[in-house]
Amino acid sequence: MEIEIYHLVGIFAIGVISGFGAFLLRVRLQESAEMRVGDKILKKNGLPVHNEDPTFSLIFTHKKERRIEKARNKIDELTPKIAVQEKIMTEQQDKIADSVDETEHIQKQIDQLKSKGAEDVTLMSVLAKELQKMTFALKEMEYALSSKTQMDCQRIFMTQVENGGTRKQVLDVVGNKIIPNSPTPAMDTALTIYRQALSLAPAEYRKSMETWVHSNKKW
Repeated sequence: MEIEIYHLVGIFAIGVISGFGAFLLRVRLQESAEMRVGDKILKKNGLPVHNEDPTFSLIFTHKKERRIEKARNKIDELTPKIAVQEKIMTEQQDKIADSVDETEHIQKQIDQLKSKGAEDVTLMSVLAKELQKMTFALKEMEYALSSKTQMDCQRIFMTQVENGGTRKQVLDVVGNKIIPNSPTPAMDTALTIYRQALSLAPAEYRKSMETWVHSNKKW
């Protein structure tokens, strides 16, 4: 009889412990769901969605010490990648500067030509080649800028996490950053000009060159 009572007590205790454990698990899952950052918020702030990198969506589901560690690891991962994009941008800036100098040199050559035919040939060959080089350099810079901006958004987010910020505090900070994937107005204007110049048919090319060559000649 006593053995049966012990068995009943044991079963009861196991049931209570299991029920309490299930309750704690349910509470923990609910808390994790509430602390998870949704894809809509991530996209709005230029951050990877869950399927791209779950680190960002799940970072606040971890205890403070663990999420600070994860944030630090992500920053260490991003830092050299950002440096690579900065190097690419510097290299392309130098190429663009060289192309601008060469374009001005070509302009002076065109001003000295004696016929419209000679000017047309120079516009379509020498100047077009230089503009093409400039366009590719600008594209590379645009890609590097876009990539760097995205990674900067991630770094800003993780830096706030590493500093111990709460979910609300971190999202408030990253919500005030620059809009991701948006070139500066000056670069956007320049890119438009170069793309338009290269997309024109030969018969329209002369008109587009007026952006680069200002000749006072009248043929």
